Amino acid sequence: MNTIRERMMKKRVLLPAALLLAALVWAVAFRASGIEVVPVAATARDVQATVKEQGVVESASAVSLLARGTGTVGQISVQEGDPVRAGDVLMTFRDFAQGAEADGLRAQAQGVYAQYEAARRTSDANRILHEEGAISYSQYADSLAQTRQLAAQLASLGYAADGAQSATQADGLISPIDGTLTVLFVRAGESVAPGSVLAEVGRLDDRIVLLNVMAPDADRLQEGMVASVYRSGDAVTDAAQVGKIGLKAVDYISPLGIAQKRVRVEVLLPEEVDIRLGSAVEVRIVAAEALQVLSVPLSAVFDEDGQSFVFKIQGRKAVKTPVSTGLSGDEYTEITAGLEAGDLVVCAPAPELADGAKIKVKQS
Repeated sequence: MNTIRERMMKKRVLLPAALLLAALVWAVAFRASGIEVVPVAATARDVQATVKEQGVVESASAVSLLARGTGTVGQISVQEGDPVRAGDVLMTFRDFAQGAEADGLRAQAQGVYAQYEAARRTSDANRILHEEGAISYSQYADSLAQTRQLAAQLASLGYAADGAQSATQADGLISPIDGTLTVLFVRAGESVAPGSVLAEVGRLDDRIVLLNVMAPDADRLQEGMVASVYRSGDAVTDAAQVGKIGLKAVDYISPLGIAQKRVRVEVLLPEEVDIRLGSAVEVRIVAAEALQVLSVPLSAVFDEDGQSFVFKIQGRKAVKTPVSTGLSGDEYTEITAGLEAGDLVVCAPAPELADGAKIKVKQS
């Protein structure tokens, strides 16, 4: 009998303890339940929208010198890095076509010159006859017109012959500007074909970065915008400026074979920047910025039916909150209404997160 009573007493003691333990387990499970989120505070910071593009350093005044005919390189009188002046002969040629076209034009001009001289003598004689009343003015005018026509033809042939002779580069490759021989593509004794690039001349105090910018990005740029230049991740300068922006978007094939519309943009480097011509660099241009404005990460903002929202954290719930946005930068979006400094929002909310959903903060 005593044994039965003892068992009954144990049950009465254990049952409340079990219920209490179950309640504690349920409470812990309840507090641990909810969608895991990463909170971030709305705070004042600088918001920047930049255009980033790869480019190549060049001389703004660079001129590529081409072969205008077929021949063999003779003597090269300069080396890469040598200063040159406009009119200097950089190299000579052997076995170059010696102006057969020019010789033909000059022979043609000699024939026209003989006709011109005869016509000039006739018109001079007709002028005297007209003054004496022996012939009409119209006869004199006809002979004078023929003389002038032959004179114009003679001048035209002379210009054409000079141009043909120049095209043969019989006098050698001439520098068109003052500057430095930045690169030499041929050696003495090499054969060249028409259109071959022989050398490049340019100044060293006008370095630029040439960019081919996507057309929508180019529309955001203006001359004078500040640009930063990096090479292999290291800063070269943060004082570059946007220079000329092309007027026309041209077809461009990306390395992946995708057809794009791109615009040529020049970025001016400060004169003190001494970076090798031809270097590959990355340029970052600040296209727009808002200083010390209330903002949240881009991933915290989402749009529905033309309205922007965030999930604002209130207690253990995520509340869908409409906001007004300003500048959208590279990393942050300006918030002009709907939040206050210090408000916590959900960063990159999960697709299943809904208004009023229970949440738990992700532990770092």
